[in-house]
Amino acid sequence: MTLRSQMILQETQAGSLIISSNPIGAIIYIDGFDTGLTTPATIGDMSIGTHIYQLSLSGYIDNTDSFDIAYDKITIVDTLLELIHRGNIAISSNPIGAKIYIDNLDTGLTTPATIGDILVGTHIYQLSLSGYIDNTGLFDIAHDKITIVDTLLELAYTGNLNISSNPIGARIYIDGLDTELITPSIIYNIYTGLYAYELELEGHRIYRNSVDIIQDQVAEVQINLVQITGSLYFSTNPEGATIFIDNLDTGLTTPATITDIPVGQHIYTLIMGNYSEYTGTINVLEGSITNIEDVLIPIEGCILFESSPSGAELIIEGMGRTFVTPVIVCDLPLGKLEYHLKLHGYKTFNGCITLVPDHGENISHNMVAKTNEEE
Repeated sequence: MTLRSQMILQETQAGSLIISSNPIGAIIYIDGFDTGLTTPATIGDMSIGTHIYQLSLSGYIDNTDSFDIAYDKITIVDTLLELIHRGNIAISSNPIGAKIYIDNLDTGLTTPATIGDILVGTHIYQLSLSGYIDNTGLFDIAHDKITIVDTLLELAYTGNLNISSNPIGARIYIDGLDTELITPSIIYNIYTGLYAYELELEGHRIYRNSVDIIQDQVAEVQINLVQITGSLYFSTNPEGATIFIDNLDTGLTTPATITDIPVGQHIYTLIMGNYSEYTGTINVLEGSITNIEDVLIPIEGCILFESSPSGAELIIEGMGRTFVTPVIVCDLPLGKLEYHLKLHGYKTFNGCITLVPDHGENISHNMVAKTNEEE
């Protein structure tokens, strides 16, 4: 027999299953798949080997086991389903009207009430009534029995909390819950006891502590929050620029290190006479020094130089080149400029002018002829 013949024979080998239950009507699952059948039923063309069945019927415990299918044989499975045992609880409180929770689920009922169809076993109840301390306990349910729970609720005493911070505006959390309040605030009618609180303010360290609420008293909490800061080091070329941070004059000039700056984004401005104002943004990081190095750009202007007669040689100190009048000279640095006008047969004229931002200048000079003695 070839390998292919063996495979075909194996694939065609099958058996059948007759499965029933007491009571009948249970949904039949084979190997985790819903057969769409209920007990009793016959299932044919099942592959040989071991399989798992599950029978499910409302009010009964699921029945699961394995069975074997042999070639051209009928396997019989007959099982007795076990009833899910249930009982009841009659629960009351003094005073009445407390909301009833069973196993952390809201029953939608208030005391007194009788609740049926609870599974046999141990369960947790909780009774909640405004102005009283929640009452929690265990109870046991026996099959077809009524368990009675009757409890006296304890009055909940309250106090108040006055909480403030420096700076103000910190978010207030009590026992991990957001109160949706910010400092300063007075929180009224807190049940007595020890509470953990937390204050959160952007740019500051989170403050955590606890406070004891005492009946009919006001607990006072005043906290100085610690600001999270970093440092900035400013340098410019040329040096001597005045440093502004967030439009405030620091009173310092470059180069300088400025400490205790709140973490986060800031705007800085560098101002120096005869140079363009420089503005930028910087992110200050906790506990570190951030370097800022900027090259300042000179503010430059233009001057119209004229002479009578024209054709005079113009020399501007520091320019390294000469001009001939009339001429407009630009790209001049702001501030004091010294210049000279020379023309053959005329006396040299030495002048000085101060160039200021956004203000052009016109210089016109009548050259004075030399005398015979000066020739």
